Amino acid sequence: MTAHPFNEEDHFPISEKVRFLSGVAAYPHGPKSVEVIETHMSWVFLAGELVYKLKKPVRYDFLDFSSIEKRRTAVADEVRLNRRLACDVYLSERPLRIGTNGRLTLNECGQVIDWMVKMRRLAKEQDLECVIASGGPTQVDVARVADRRQLRKLALHRRHRHSVNPEIAKDIGRAYHCAAVFVLAPGLR
Repeated sequence: MTAHPFNEEDHFPISEKVRFLSGVAAYPHGPKSVEVIETHMSWVFLAGELVYKLKKPVRYDFLDFSSIEKRRTAVADEVRLNRRLACDVYLSERPLRIGTNGRLTLNECGQVIDWMVKMRRLAKEQDLECVIASGGPTQVDVARVADRRQLRKLALHRRHRHSVNPEIAKDIGRAYHCAAVFVLAPGLR
């Protein structure tokens, strides 16, 4: 997993974006605190009942977030794909802007300098680590995902006169497979 050099198009330091998003004043909904989590691909900001995920401007062998447009596409894809099974969690794409005063803002005015995923924060007991630690996901959880998958396929069949978009079917299939692996693979629990 090697990071490759690239030319950042927006020339706005990631450190300033992270510093801004780490403060409670950044968020219009006024959270009491912000918890920051760093991964190899993103910065995640737990801001009260909402979560904002900012993709890092990186390029690896397996992904490329090296430009604003590439991050915007990745954010749009993440929201679009994950809303299929978690529409109440994945809320929207959210622009990070430079306001007319030259400062970073999440308001609707100003030049877009990056894109984020905006999500509803899950309760701690719904966190994947907690679910696995408590013996799940269970076969019932996987069955629920499978049932939702079947309902979606049915709706797609009706909407498209019995021709399912193969990309949508493949994406839903991947989500089901990931859930099934946790339940069916021995040694993961």
